[in-house]
Amino acid sequence: MSADTLTQTASRRQAEDLIVASVRQGNCCRALGPRRCGKTELLKNVGERLREGGHFVVSYESLLDIPDNEALLFSRLYQQLCASLNAPPAINNTRLWKPSRFQLETQRLLDEHRQRVVMLIDGLEMAMPNLVASLLQTLRAIYMQTVNQKNFMVVACGTFISRRLLSDMRYSSFEAISDRVLIGDYDETERLSYARRLCHEHRLIPSDSALALLFERVGGDGFLIKTVLSQCDERLSAAGSRDLSTHLIDLVIESLVQHPTRNMLEALALLEESEEWIDTTLDILDKGSLARREMRILGAEFPNQLDLSGAFCQSNDTDYRVKSPMWERVLRQHFNKLHVSSLYAAFGKWQRGIDCLGEAIQQQDEPARSQLITTALNAIFTSDSVDMAFEYIGQTLRYLYPNCDIRVYRSQEDNTLHLSYSNLLSVRRHTITNQQSAEIRALSGTEYTYDDKKRRILIPMRTHQGTKRHIGLAAIRLNADKLSYDQRAEMPAVIKFLNQTSSRIALLDAETTVQRLTVQRARRLRTINDILSRILADALLDEMQIYRLMLAGATAHLGLEFNRALLFLMDESRPKLIVRLAVGDVIEREARKKWKSIHEDLGDEPELLIESTLRQQQPSPLESALAGITI
Repeated sequence: MSADTLTQTASRRQAEDLIVASVRQGNCCRALGPRRCGKTELLKNVGERLREGGHFVVSYESLLDIPDNEALLFSRLYQQLCASLNAPPAINNTRLWKPSRFQLETQRLLDEHRQRVVMLIDGLEMAMPNLVASLLQTLRAIYMQTVNQKNFMVVACGTFISRRLLSDMRYSSFEAISDRVLIGDYDETERLSYARRLCHEHRLIPSDSALALLFERVGGDGFLIKTVLSQCDERLSAAGSRDLSTHLIDLVIESLVQHPTRNMLEALALLEESEEWIDTTLDILDKGSLARREMRILGAEFPNQLDLSGAFCQSNDTDYRVKSPMWERVLRQHFNKLHVSSLYAAFGKWQRGIDCLGEAIQQQDEPARSQLITTALNAIFTSDSVDMAFEYIGQTLRYLYPNCDIRVYRSQEDNTLHLSYSNLLSVRRHTITNQQSAEIRALSGTEYTYDDKKRRILIPMRTHQGTKRHIGLAAIRLNADKLSYDQRAEMPAVIKFLNQTSSRIALLDAETTVQRLTVQRARRLRTINDILSRILADALLDEMQIYRLMLAGATAHLGLEFNRALLFLMDESRPKLIVRLAVGDVIEREARKKWKSIHEDLGDEPELLIESTLRQQQPSPLESALAGITI
C-alpha cells in the first residue's frame, strides 16, 4: 500500500488483514477510526495473529494509562519492549530516559536479539500532542535505521477525534513511512458474533428477532451495538429479567434518540464546529446523500467532520450518507429547528437563525415563537446598523403573523414616517407626511391601535427611558376581521419586544450621529488644512485667488458648508466697506443646489475643489447682485 492511499475497509476482518499484510511486508501502519469503534480489540487481534508461528515479537502499549511525562513514556515503552523480548532492562532510572536514549537502547536490543519486533501503540489521541509528535518522530528514526533489515515495525492506532492527531502524524513525518487503514463497521457475520459476545458478558438472553431488529436499526456500528445492549442490561437488571426482546430494543433506542449519551453528544458536537458543517449535515438529511464536491465547505478531504463523528459513511468513495436508521433519527432529533437556530445565532448568523425559527413556527412549533423574539432581540442588540435592526423587526413580525401585510416605518426628524420594511414586494418605499394619518396619530396613542378601516394593528415604537422618543411604527394588516385570542394574548410580548428594540435603535441612532459628525468634522478640517497649505506653499497666488480659496473653504460641501459668503474690504479712498468677493446665489435654494452639483462633480477630494476654485474667473450671481453696495 502507498502511504498516501486511503484504504477504507468495510469490515473489521478486512482491517486486520490489511494491517497484518502491511507489517509482514516490513512496513509501518497507522490504523484510524471513529471513537469507540473497537480499535483496541482489533489491535490486540492483530498482535495475536502476528505472534502465530513465532515470526514476530509483539509489544503492545496503550497511552491511555501513561502519565503526560516524556521520560515516563519512553521508560514505559522500553520496559514493555524488554519484557516482550525476555531481555533484562539496561537502565532502570526513569528520569534518564529521553527520545535519544530510547532510540539508542531500542537499536541495541534489535541488534542483540535479531528478531522481527512489532510495536503496537494504542490510544494515541489520549496523550498530549507534543508527546505524540516526539514519540512518532523517534519511532520513525528507529524504523529508518533498520528499514533494510525489516526487523522493526510500528502500528500506531488512534481515534481521529480531531485533526490534531493527523497533524501530529504529519508533523512527525510518521505519515510518510506508514500505510493508512481506516477501521470500518462490522460486517453481518462480525456484528452477530460481537453482539452475542456482549450479550454473554451482560448475561442477556437475546431472541433472534431482537438481534435482527437491533441490526436493522444500527447496522454494523459497534459503538451503537454496545451502547444499546448496555442500556438494555441496565433496564433488565432493574426489572429482574434477562430476556432481551424487540420491545426492549425499541424502548432503549427511542430513549437514546430523545436523550443521547455523553459520547453520542460528543460525536454530534463535531458537526456543530462551523456553520458550513451544520449546513452539510442538514443537506445530507434532506437529500439522503451528498457528494464531497457538493459540500458547502473547503477542505472537506478525509478525514472531515463527517468521518470524525462516526455517524456517516461513504458510498462509492465519494457520496456521504447517514450510517444507520438510528443515527438518522438521532441527527434529526438533535438538529431540530430550535437547536439549529441557536447554533446559527452562536456563529452570529442572526438572519439564518430567525429564518430557521420562522420555518419552525410554520410547522406549528409553539416554543419557537418565544425563541424567535429572543433571537431577534439578540440580533438587534448586537447589530451596529439601524437599517438592519428594522429589517430584523420586520422579519420577526412576518413570521409571527404569517399571511399578513407587515410594514415597519422609521420616524424622521420632521415628524414623518418612512417605510423601512415591507414583506410585500409590490409595496414601494414611501414617506407618510399627512399629520392626520392613522399612522402618525398612532405614534402618540395607546400601546397599540386597531384601525378598523384597513383592519390593521398600529404599534408605536418608542423609548420609555428618560424622555420618550418616537422611533417608528409597526403596522400589521390582519387577514381576519379581528385579532384571534392567541394573537391578543401574544400582543404584550410583541409590544415589549418593539419597545426594547426601540431603546437599542435610539442608541444606535445616537452612535451613528456621533460617528457622522466626527467624520464630517474631520473632513472639514482636512479641507481647511489643504487650502491653508496651498496658500502658504504657492507663492504665485494673487490676493483675490487667496480670498476666493478662503470663501470656498467656508461654503463648500467639503468645508464649513455655509450656503453663501461675502468678503468686505476697506475702500482706501474713503472710510467705507465695499463688497470685493461673494460666493453663492442670491436665492438660498439655488445656492444649495449649486454646491450639491459641484460636490457631485468633484467628489470628496479637496485638491479638486482647490483647482476648480482657482480656475473660476466669472463673478457669482450673489457678487453681481451686491456690486456697488457699501457699508
